[in-house]
Amino acid sequence: MRLIKFVIFKFLKFNVFNEFLFKLSSVLNHNRNDHLKIKYFKKKFSVLNKSLDSQDSLCLFNNLFSTKSIDTISYYIFILNIFKFNGLKPAIFSSFKFLSLLKYLDILCLPPLLSYNTFLSSEKFSFKSIKEIKKYKWKKISCGIFALSTTFKELKLEDFSLDNPRHIKILKKNLFKSIDYANSFLNFLKKNKVGAAVFSDPGYVGQGEMFEILTNKNIPCYQFYNSIDENKIIFKKYLKKNQKDHFDKISDKKWKYLLKKSDKKNQLKKSLNKIKKIYLKNNWFPSVGTTRSENLFSKKEIFKQLKLDKKKPTAVIFNHIFWDGTFFYGEDTFPTYRDWFIETIKVANKNKNLNWIVKPHPANKVQNSRNGISNIVTEEEKIIKKIFGQIPENFKILDSNNKINSWSLYQFLDYCLTIRGTPGIESALFGSETILCGTGRYEKRGFSKYFKNKKVYLDYLLKLKKRPKKNYKVIKNALLYADNVFFKKPLKLDAISIKYKKNQNADMDLKVKFSSVKDFLAKNDIVKIISWINSKEMEFYSKN
Repeated sequence: MRLIKFVIFKFLKFNVFNEFLFKLSSVLNHNRNDHLKIKYFKKKFSVLNKSLDSQDSLCLFNNLFSTKSIDTISYYIFILNIFKFNGLKPAIFSSFKFLSLLKYLDILCLPPLLSYNTFLSSEKFSFKSIKEIKKYKWKKISCGIFALSTTFKELKLEDFSLDNPRHIKILKKNLFKSIDYANSFLNFLKKNKVGAAVFSDPGYVGQGEMFEILTNKNIPCYQFYNSIDENKIIFKKYLKKNQKDHFDKISDKKWKYLLKKSDKKNQLKKSLNKIKKIYLKNNWFPSVGTTRSENLFSKKEIFKQLKLDKKKPTAVIFNHIFWDGTFFYGEDTFPTYRDWFIETIKVANKNKNLNWIVKPHPANKVQNSRNGISNIVTEEEKIIKKIFGQIPENFKILDSNNKINSWSLYQFLDYCLTIRGTPGIESALFGSETILCGTGRYEKRGFSKYFKNKKVYLDYLLKLKKRPKKNYKVIKNALLYADNVFFKKPLKLDAISIKYKKNQNADMDLKVKFSSVKDFLAKNDIVKIISWINSKEMEFYSKN
């Protein structure tokens, strides 16, 4: 099978086969609305078809999106055009998926990256632990991590096991694929000059290898993410020194500068009100529909609804999606998100001094829908019942029909447990204690307790008994971080607009708002992004 795929990808180096594959894919996947959408973007983006001098270096994007993701690929066409007018030639791998759009634009249409592969690895893999897999490298490239992340994503709700032959088969397939991608890109680099690259998910097979190879060479890589609110993006520049940082992490240098700035009167109240307004619109992180089916509830309503003991402190376990972006950032105390959750609830069951609330990640519904998963009972509930036989009395699980949003919980929770999630920032604004088991984001910013050692972490949870005392300095640090990450980093889009539909998949709806090259280059967002790209700054701030 690998040999057959190897030969097929070799054929895809020729345009005639790309044209054939595109036509076949279009017939199978595109309906009338899709064709109208492609026609719209073709017309809008073609105004940027202007020949430029001195484009001797490429700005790359490896398209791993499906042929149905027309708005998403158009978003990356928009991003690539910004780099075009900054002196780089835009280029997209696997361009056959959107050939009817791309061939009319000033973008270099490249065959699939795997068509540059020159050999098939016959390496024999044998691993005794997840730690060993994560350590595996091929030519100093972290193929083990990329393959494991991709395997988790393929397995979705299954608990990966080294004793499961099918799981090992999938892992090995992804390891070979990661090696193939790494070899392909190293070959591509020998004959092509790359000035930059843009990424969507640089922790999975197909993008992770490119990202690591380029950043190791200090060739800048860029990530553009949707922010907490509609039509705003947050972005970051990566080199070798910040390769494992979370995209919204505030650097040590910037943090020291921010700490020296004087406090603004009533800033906490203003920031809290701004966050609350977004929650009230049910628009917190709209790209994954995190709050659209949830509402605000008072402490009294929640205590009554969940039957919590008013005399006890309350801890909320803000769980992660077990298979999503598992090994992208920093270092984790536990081998996997699932291991962290299981070990945490085992100790929580022993500690009867606290009310324990388990909140599944609010993006679960949309992510499951996008991946064809119909899951009425949450994975968290399944795990708890499997371990304990039933839901322990001191546990409350916010199930898939839950209407209580995170903001409601922040009003009264005493302890927030997460690996490195956004709730750790928000809850600290209210004076609760944020307990972390992962690095790469905000563990050193003065408003959380990070545990590097598993035993120390679990012992600490077991001894929790009293409500933590509110510490103004902690709240101040959390405010400083939140205000910058939520409101000063994001840039409001002007040249395009992005909204997310209220349907099951929270589909992107992109509209183009420029009519010429002159209009494009005059837009506020384009001016600011180009200025930042040309600066030495790794992080972008729309406001000082």
